[in-house]
Amino acid sequence: MFGEIAAVLVLVVGVAAAVFVVRRVSDSPSAALRGAADRIRSASAIRVGVAYRDAGGHIIDGQFTITGDNLVSGTVTDPQGGRADLVVGAGTSAVHGDADWWARRSPKQVRAITGRWVRPEPGVAFPFDITTLLNPTALARRIDALTGAAHRPDQNTEDATDDQIRTVVSGDWTALFDTGKDRKLRWLGGPLDPSLVIHPAAYHHNDNHSTGIVPASHSGPTTPDRPAPALPARYDPIAIPPYVAITPEPTGTDAASTTRTAVAKILPEASPAAPSGAASVPQAPGPVAQRAVKPGHATFDLEWTAQDCNTPTCSWTVTVTNTGTAPGTGMLYASVTPGMPLLTFPVNLSAGGTFVTPPMTFPNPAPVIRGKNTQITVSYSAWVHSSSFGPDPALPQRLDDRGINPNTLTPIDPGYEPARLKLLDQMVGHLPKGDTGLATTAVAAVDTAIQAGMLPELKAIADSGRLENPQDLIDKLSKMVDNTLPGNPDPAADQIGYRREVEQAAEILRHDPRSELLLDGAIENPNTRELEGSDILDIVNKDAYQLKSVSGQNFVPAINVAVTQLNGGRQAHRVTNIRQKAPPGYRKIALIYLEPGSDRWHQYTREEIEFRLKKRSKQMKICDANGNALVDRLVLVNARGAHIWNRSDFGALGLPC
Repeated sequence: MFGEIAAVLVLVVGVAAAVFVVRRVSDSPSAALRGAADRIRSASAIRVGVAYRDAGGHIIDGQFTITGDNLVSGTVTDPQGGRADLVVGAGTSAVHGDADWWARRSPKQVRAITGRWVRPEPGVAFPFDITTLLNPTALARRIDALTGAAHRPDQNTEDATDDQIRTVVSGDWTALFDTGKDRKLRWLGGPLDPSLVIHPAAYHHNDNHSTGIVPASHSGPTTPDRPAPALPARYDPIAIPPYVAITPEPTGTDAASTTRTAVAKILPEASPAAPSGAASVPQAPGPVAQRAVKPGHATFDLEWTAQDCNTPTCSWTVTVTNTGTAPGTGMLYASVTPGMPLLTFPVNLSAGGTFVTPPMTFPNPAPVIRGKNTQITVSYSAWVHSSSFGPDPALPQRLDDRGINPNTLTPIDPGYEPARLKLLDQMVGHLPKGDTGLATTAVAAVDTAIQAGMLPELKAIADSGRLENPQDLIDKLSKMVDNTLPGNPDPAADQIGYRREVEQAAEILRHDPRSELLLDGAIENPNTRELEGSDILDIVNKDAYQLKSVSGQNFVPAINVAVTQLNGGRQAHRVTNIRQKAPPGYRKIALIYLEPGSDRWHQYTREEIEFRLKKRSKQMKICDANGNALVDRLVLVNARGAHIWNRSDFGALGLPC
């Protein structure tokens, strides 16, 4: 038995608290759909929960109120941290985001635009035009298009609630609606036409108009009373093209009025003129255009005059030039080995400014032997530790010794630069001095992760210093956007979401200061001498995590595969010789993501999941033939949150262990 999980990260989509269970159908599907469409079309405004995720794994959650005249107010959140307020009107929008939210989207501009209203570049606030696709009229039209589609009653007609729910399928889109008197559309989900998605520029583009935008990711609240989270950080990508899940709720004039007021405060030009005699709306300072914010970065370039010396005293100088676009400060370090001890010079240069050291002299270290010319090889060294590089003055030199010059990296915000350099140092620090073989791939891997919107996760891992195999991140981050194949409970090699493993590792490290992790690592079994491991091993808390992602109806096979792997039911890997198996003494935790593509399982409550899994209990291989549990914890994650069953809870799933 072990304690409850405190740091819980979940994705909650939508505003409706419906229970999606069929009782009986009292109206035809077409009539119910028309009724649902009419309720939305005639509403003064609708509240919409929308979860968007693309094939690369980027996830964004929006909660909006949209009026009939296309005004929007709401929030956009990322599951592992990051939140922004959003207003939209008259073809323009403004966002007010925190640091993590901007770090996922525009890592060059974070400090310059955090905590202020900004008119974002296309695709930054949300990947598609909210008003075009989700306004009451547009949403009602989409529902109208379903009225002639094939429909199917739910196969499970248990009387769990009084809701009368019908499933309608039109192509790849699925709708769940109430056929009772309310005639509500409960949920709508399907693939989004890629032509409707706005793709912002990657952060490393160096054109004159680049704002350093990266795609977004996703997060939710955590509870601090006990660390050591055991919950998946996020869903795996589930479909190509992008997938969207929508939960709409028609609302009245009060909500519409509140939205108009919120928009008018920030975008007064987007709101209708106030009636004569009406009180004016207080206005905040006007939003700044994201494109107009040009954050500068100092970049220090060094040249020195070191040369062969044949005099008793040798001399050299170092010239430092700020080739960046903003003033910068730092410390110049210079030494000669053997010969001259480390000297330091403060550097404070405007953009384009130059500093030249005074001549640095040292005795010629070549031995003096009468009648002979002697020589000795010396090493000249000079580097600048910029104030944006963090507190370790030796870090730039360590990286340079392994082929990574911090001053040549793509600029990011100074608030995140120390973490990037620290992570690179951890990734290549095991190499001997002078070994530059991993420099290019390590930098490219980190760039890939930043471009994928994972800068906050990289910071969490680097700052913790408790990932025990950081060198393996080079491969993980390079492949992290690879997809889990839709409907496949056991993805092919290199296709399981490395992104999910990295995100979950970051989440554990963030919330448990004791944790020490191996990511896809292994330890030696002292009895068998085999290498045993899992997706994540917490070697302090003795937890072994196996992650799976489910689209379609393959949730039971996914559970079984995770359980099989945790118990060593497969052969060791033919290359690494690692067997997927929880080491002796480790708790076995199976984490299963129920994706939107898993249809209504994506929306089920804990009680509904238990009700349905009981009917499939004989198919689940969680108990052995003697009635012993094969795992210590099962976690299923869907739009309703994280549902956790410890050993003592397995009876609720109909399991005899």
